[in-house]
Amino acid sequence: MRGGRIITIIATVLALLGMGVGAASAAEGGGSELAGATGRVDACFAGACGSATFTKVNNQYYKPVRMSVRDNKCDDHPVYIQAGVWDETSLTSPTWLPARYNKLGCKAKYATFDSYIKWKHPIKFLVFRVCVDDAGPNTCRTAK
Repeated sequence: MRGGRIITIIATVLALLGMGVGAASAAEGGGSELAGATGRVDACFAGACGSATFTKVNNQYYKPVRMSVRDNKCDDHPVYIQAGVWDETSLTSPTWLPARYNKLGCKAKYATFDSYIKWKHPIKFLVFRVCVDDAGPNTCRTAK
């Protein structure tokens, strides 16, 4: 688990430095992110593991976006992965897109979802969260 945290921290630092690892920051006034830039994020905890890879086409369009999620526990709670978009209108949280549920069951292979994100405003960055649909508030881990 410690190694995963270190990788997440390194990916976040690199993303903040504009290297496109772990987050896709949109160009604000001609920023450094170029079309064709790719990213990957991972989130893993006792309940679920998931990852997402994405390629930037332009400031409002990412394709492909490939997400995968796996259930790590046999506790009858569904798991899902969800993409979120931060744009110029986001004040306190991203706009979360519909969740993609793993319907393959406990400890099965990763359920994979191929998609794209086309947005009406320039995208600042994408975030992804992996969640267990618990009774009460869901347990989630977010990577950006």
